[in-house]
Amino acid sequence: MGYFTKNGNLKLIVHSYNEYDHYEAVDRYFVQDSTLFFTYSTSTAWSFDDGPEGSTKDNIKENRTYLIAEKPVKCLEKNFTIRSKASTNPDPESVPNRDVNCQSAAIVLKPYHILTKYRFKSTANCLE
Repeated sequence: MGYFTKNGNLKLIVHSYNEYDHYEAVDRYFVQDSTLFFTYSTSTAWSFDDGPEGSTKDNIKENRTYLIAEKPVKCLEKNFTIRSKASTNPDPESVPNRDVNCQSAAIVLKPYHILTKYRFKSTANCLE
C-alpha cells in the first residue's frame, strides 16, 4: 500500500491485495483538494485452462469510476482473458471499456475512507 502526496496533500492511494494464490487486485484512488474524484481498479483471477498441460488463463477485470462530490457520475468496465498457451491474446489497450450502471458510491467510498482513516496509523490489526 502506498500513499502519495504533493506538498503534503494526499494525491493518490495505491492499495494492493490478494486472496489465496488465484486472485490479486490493485485499487488506485485519485484525490484532489482532499476529495476522491477517480478510482481505477484491476483484478486478476487465474485458473488452469483446457489445452496443453500447464495451461492457465487470467480473467482480468478493470473498473473506472469518476466522481463529483463523492457521487459516481460515470462508471466503465473492461473484461478480458489472457491465455498462457494461446497463439494470440487480446491487447488490453484495444479492449473497449463499456459503460455500466454506477451502483452505490459505497463500493468505492467505503474502502477509500478506511484507507484514509489508517493513513497515519498501523494497519497490522485492522480487520475493517
